[in-house]
Amino acid sequence: MYFKNLSKFIILPLFSAIVALSIGVYSNEKESQNEKVPLDRLIAHAGGEVYGIRITNSLQALDNSYEKGFRFFELDFEWTSDGVPVILHDWGNANWFFNIKYSTKAHTYKEFKNLKPILGLKIMDLKDLSNWLENHKDAYIITDVKSENIKLLQLLEDDYPNIKNQIIPQIYSFDQYDKVKNLGYSNIILTLYKLEATDEEILNFCKETDLLAVTMYESKGFTDLPKKLSEIGIKSYVHTINDYNVYVKLRDNGVFGVYTDYFQPNNWVE
Repeated sequence: MYFKNLSKFIILPLFSAIVALSIGVYSNEKESQNEKVPLDRLIAHAGGEVYGIRITNSLQALDNSYEKGFRFFELDFEWTSDGVPVILHDWGNANWFFNIKYSTKAHTYKEFKNLKPILGLKIMDLKDLSNWLENHKDAYIITDVKSENIKLLQLLEDDYPNIKNQIIPQIYSFDQYDKVKNLGYSNIILTLYKLEATDEEILNFCKETDLLAVTMYESKGFTDLPKKLSEIGIKSYVHTINDYNVYVKLRDNGVFGVYTDYFQPNNWVE
C-alpha cells in the first residue's frame, strides 16, 4: 500500500511536468515559426553583383554579398522546359551567362546542368540553394518567382522544409496571401510591380493582413505611399537602387530600404 501511494506522488507530478514541457516546446516552436524577421535596409538584388556583373543569381554572387555583410538576398526563380525550378532571372539573361547569345530558349533540366556559364559561375537549382542556406543559417532568401509562384513555394515546403524559415516569399496579388500563409510561411512581402491596385486598396489590404513589408518600383517610392505604409507599421522597399543620392531621397520620403546590386552593408553610412 505504501508503494502504491508513493507511486501516485511520483508518477502524477512527473507526467504533469512532461506534458507541460511538451506544450512549452511546441509553443516555442510555433512562436519561432511565426516570429517576424528583423529586416535590414539593404537587400542584395538577384544575389548582388559579382565580378562587377549584375543579376547573375549565382552561388558566387551569394558568397560575395554575404562577405560584404548582406543577410537578405532577393533571388529570381524560373522553370526549365520540363518543369524543374532553377534560379535565374529569365532564359534570355541566363543564356547570355551560358555564352548563348540572343536566345530566350528554355532548356531541359539535364541541358541546364550540362551548360558551362562564363567566369565559372555556378547557376543554382533548389538543392544548391538549400545547401548554401544550411551553411548560412543567418541568411534569408526573398523569392521573385516569374511564373507559378504558389507551385514553387509548395515545392519548397514539400521538398526543402529544412530551409523554410529562411524563405521570405514575395506575392504579386492580394489573393496569393492566404495561399502562401496556409503553406506555413509567416514572413511575406507584397511586391507591386505586377499589381493593379490603388494606394487605398493596398493600404486596406495591409491593415487586414500580417505582411512583413511592401516592395515597389522607384517612381512609386516617391509618392505618399511609403509614409502611409509607415504610419500603419509596414516597412517599404524600392527596387533596384544603386545611386546613394536616390537612396537618401527615398529614405527622406519614408522608404525603409532598397534592393541593390552594388551597395555594401559593411561600408554603409546612413
